Amino acid sequence: MGALINALEGNFIPPGPGGDFIRNPEIFPTGRNTYQLDPTGIPTETAMERGKVIAEECVRRFYESNGRYPRMLSLVLWGFETMKTGGETVAAIFHLLGVKPVWKGLYIRDLEVIPLSELKRPRIDVAVTICGIFRDTFYNIVELLDKAFRLVAELDEPEDLNYVKANVRRLSAKHGELAHYRIFGPPEGLYATSLTSLIESSTWKSEQELVNAYLESMKFAYGEKKRSIEAASLLETLLSNVDAVSQVRDTIEYEVTDLDHYYEFLGGLSKTVVEEKSGKKPLVLIADTTREVIKVEDVKESVKRGIVTRVANPKWLDSMINHGYTGVAKIADRIEYMIGLSATIGKIEDWMWKKVAENTVFDKQRSEKMKNLNIFAYRKAIERFLEAIKRGYWQADKETFQRLREEYLRIEELLESEVR
Repeated sequence: MGALINALEGNFIPPGPGGDFIRNPEIFPTGRNTYQLDPTGIPTETAMERGKVIAEECVRRFYESNGRYPRMLSLVLWGFETMKTGGETVAAIFHLLGVKPVWKGLYIRDLEVIPLSELKRPRIDVAVTICGIFRDTFYNIVELLDKAFRLVAELDEPEDLNYVKANVRRLSAKHGELAHYRIFGPPEGLYATSLTSLIESSTWKSEQELVNAYLESMKFAYGEKKRSIEAASLLETLLSNVDAVSQVRDTIEYEVTDLDHYYEFLGGLSKTVVEEKSGKKPLVLIADTTREVIKVEDVKESVKRGIVTRVANPKWLDSMINHGYTGVAKIADRIEYMIGLSATIGKIEDWMWKKVAENTVFDKQRSEKMKNLNIFAYRKAIERFLEAIKRGYWQADKETFQRLREEYLRIEELLESEVR
């Protein structure tokens, strides 16, 4: 507040970096004129080291489960994550390909190929999905990544040790020059997908509608020379070959269950891979880089932690309720995200739904507070529980369903009486 008053008086505000204070304590003290980073310095040296760990852990997890190397991975690449981590996901993609960026001059980076003898495994192909913020903030990285894919595809190496080269050759017959593109995202001017709108409105009838919405939004290819090329067929073909999907969790502030963007991008991607592979599910991994030691885990573990520590946790719920109207709205939002995760990733188990319901709607004191603070959000929470049962995501018993239905009708009657 002191800095705000100082700014309004027209005085100089000292600059300072923004970001996650766990990663960068230099953001303190607050109240400074925030700057982010220089995009030409991405990925940083630290991110390159950590990205290497992420890449090797993803490959190792798949190899241990399947007895072979993954021929293609798909990674979710976000703008804010890149800002906070210095480009850990970008670095992971480089390492999967077996290349590394090197300085060629001031603000100019080139690529150096890591020999197979040093890499000690095949070069893994990668289908990269980006959000609009990454596209608009880090297009220099889009160009560098595209250059990396094309460089690797042209190496004089056997195809059984260079999956990028093998895939480009195989796909060229059908897709021509487009076969080289590996970076996909929303069209110019748009930043996300329409998948969240469907989940929020509850108007979708089948999960295939969610897949179609994801593909329609993310079918635009980006590269060094061309932007926003409609390439739905290529994207579908690539996703039909994906063995594993991964995304970095970059901040302690949000679990996978706390943002709709996780089910939108990671979930939408995972579900689309399943559909394109005729029901065969890929390995879905979360690379948790919020601490010094990187932990790559199955998304099931990430979802479980998010549910147990947040929306099913009485202490967390009470803390949110203490924030009044907005806090109750945030609780209802988390329950909505459980629908999105169930529809796309499918890792919400019955006991999780039951535990959340027991600590919200079925807890008399807590439910009364929620109802009094924000009756509309409270009604939304009940609607989501009923929707989960209706769609088959929660195999609740008849008594539970009846209790939820009766509570919903009571809220509806209360709202109608207030209108009258």
